[in-house]
Amino acid sequence: MRISKLYVLLVSLYFLFPKVDLVMLPGSPTGLRIQDLCAFFCFLLVIRGRIFTTLVQAKTIGYSLVFLVINIVAGYLNTDSFAAVLGWLRLIEYFAVGFAMAELVISYKRIDVIKIIITINLAVAMMQFGLLLPNIDPGRGLIYSTEFSGLYGTPAELSYGLISLAFLLMLIEKKSNFRFIMPILLLNGVKAAALSLASLYQLDFFKKHLLLMFFVAITFSLMVFGAPFLKFLTVIQQTDFSGYRLADLKSYFDSESLPTEYLSLAHRVGKWGIALHLFFQDPFTVLTGYGLYAAGGALDGGILRFIFEAGLIGLVFAAVFLKRMKAEFLLLFVSCNVLFDAYLSSVVMPIHIAIIICLSIERVAPRFLYNHQQTKITQQGELKC
Repeated sequence: MRISKLYVLLVSLYFLFPKVDLVMLPGSPTGLRIQDLCAFFCFLLVIRGRIFTTLVQAKTIGYSLVFLVINIVAGYLNTDSFAAVLGWLRLIEYFAVGFAMAELVISYKRIDVIKIIITINLAVAMMQFGLLLPNIDPGRGLIYSTEFSGLYGTPAELSYGLISLAFLLMLIEKKSNFRFIMPILLLNGVKAAALSLASLYQLDFFKKHLLLMFFVAITFSLMVFGAPFLKFLTVIQQTDFSGYRLADLKSYFDSESLPTEYLSLAHRVGKWGIALHLFFQDPFTVLTGYGLYAAGGALDGGILRFIFEAGLIGLVFAAVFLKRMKAEFLLLFVSCNVLFDAYLSSVVMPIHIAIIICLSIERVAPRFLYNHQQTKITQQGELKC
C-alpha cells in the first residue's frame, strides 16, 4: 500500500470513527480508543516524513524532553500520581496526527479527505438536529438532542473542530466555500463558537487593521458574556477558596449566589476560581504547573488549564510556537481555548497543530505549498521537489 493511502486511511479513521473506549486506562479521563491506534501508526510514518525532518530540529526535541520531564515530576509531586505521563502520551499523539494531516494536505495534495470529514460530520449533525440520529457521548452513551455533536463527544468539540478544519482548507486553497456553511454550527447552542467563526472571514479591511479586528472581537465577547461574567466575578470575590483542594476541580462548583440562567458558565467560573487559588499557593507550581491531566476531565477553559498544568515554563514554550503565526489563526486558537479545553481535545488540537505546521512550512520552506507543478509523488510515496 502506498504511503499516501496509509495517511488517508489513518486520518479518515481518526476523525470519522466515533469515540468509543475499547479499554479503560487507570488515572486517565478516557480509555484506549481506535484513535490511539491510528495516532501510533501516524507517529511511525511522520518521523520519517519530509515535513518532520524539515521543521523539527534536534535542539527542539531536546528542549521539549527537558520540559516533559519537569512537568511529569511536578505532576507527581503535586498529585502523587503519574497522570501527567498519560497527558504527554496524548499530546504526542496529537502532534503525530497533526503532522500526518500536514503530510496529507501538503505533500500528497489530498485536501479532499478534509472536505469529506467536514461533509460527513455536517450530514450526521443535521440528522441529529432532526432527532433522526443520536449523539454519541463517550461518558453518557447515546443521547437524542438538538444540541448536535456529529461524530464527536460534545457539541463544542464539533463546532471548534469543523471551524478549524475549514480554516486549514482556506490556508491550503486560499478560498473555500465551507466558510459560508460553518455558521450552521451555531444551531447546536455553542454560542462562543461565533468568535472562532470570525477567523474564517479574512476580510482585507480587517487584515489591514488588526487592532480593529481584535477590538471588534473583544467588544463582541463583552456584549455576549460581559454581564454574567461581572456577576460571577463578584461572587468569586466573596467566596472563600481556602477549603478547596485539587479534587474539587473534577466536580461542579456549587454556589447559591450564581445566576441559574447561565449555569454552564457559572460552573466554569467557579472552577476557574478554585484553579487560580491553587495555582498561586506555591511559587514552584507557578513555574512548573501541576502537570498535564491534573485538572481531570475538564476545566472548561483551555488557556487557564494550560497555564495551570504547564506553568510559566509551558507558557514560554507555547509563545515560541505561536509567536510568528498569523493574526487570524491566533484569533482562532485563543477563541477555541477560552471556554473549551481545546489544547487537550483529540479533535481540535491535532488540527491546530496541522495549521501551525502549514504556517511554519509557508515561512520556512514555501516550495512545499506553492510548487505544485514541480512536485511529484513517486510510486513509493516519497516527495521529490
